[in-house]
Amino acid sequence: MNEKHTYIDLNGIELPFECSDLFSEQDYQVADADYQIRHNIQTPNIMWEGSEQSLLPTNSRSSRPVSVMGYITSKKIQRQLREFYNDTFKINIVDDAWTVSRGVKFYPVTLIKFHKSTVWHREGNASWYTQDIINKLKGRVNYAINFPLYGDKNNSRVKFGKPCDQLLATEKELMAKLLKQKDIVEGVTDNNNSVKVSSSIDSILDESKWDMQVEGIKEGYHCPYIIPLSSYHKVETDGTNRISLRFMGNSLKYTYADICRLYDEGNLLR
Repeated sequence: MNEKHTYIDLNGIELPFECSDLFSEQDYQVADADYQIRHNIQTPNIMWEGSEQSLLPTNSRSSRPVSVMGYITSKKIQRQLREFYNDTFKINIVDDAWTVSRGVKFYPVTLIKFHKSTVWHREGNASWYTQDIINKLKGRVNYAINFPLYGDKNNSRVKFGKPCDQLLATEKELMAKLLKQKDIVEGVTDNNNSVKVSSSIDSILDESKWDMQVEGIKEGYHCPYIIPLSSYHKVETDGTNRISLRFMGNSLKYTYADICRLYDEGNLLR
């Protein structure tokens, strides 16, 4: 694996619409709130996911106390984003259409709102995962193409980190324990309650217990970028809300190392 870029900035690329073209008054209420919503909220274009409900299948759920997920349900907006992607990128690195409740399919673009800073976490497949682990976890995404949609572009940063050997060893022990369970969604923690591994996300619950080497920092949010969800990262904000629109990657076909190679060879962007 050769991940040459901590992240990949995509300067000069902008979404084909403004936030005001997508949001209704109810969307702005969700966007400006400083808490997690409890139940799903359907607006004209978006389904916002509550902490006690999930639009996606069970194996894709996770607890997100400092963020809110949204899914674009408008077919018109989905077509617009698909056309924009095809006009901007040479090859398709976006996931196949997602099937959600009641068999409804939609283009794999999500919204994620942060109203607080996050802990170190990783949603993608770790580099040490075997194919058997990847198959059992399902639903993990190795990378996403993130666009700034709402919020101050100056008052946040994303840090990317490399875990220490001790943390990796603990992760492997927890993953082995997790995969022996019937329910892998809720996850398992170590004895100190300092790290948690679940089907969809790994989280450092107590940073004082672990050494995370910071390998890169994206300051501000002035352009879209490709984020390696398969690496540990954390979002830091000053308490103001920020929302990203994300084209979710196809982890069955590509790793983040593949994306780095395509970008360097000039085979990604038009």
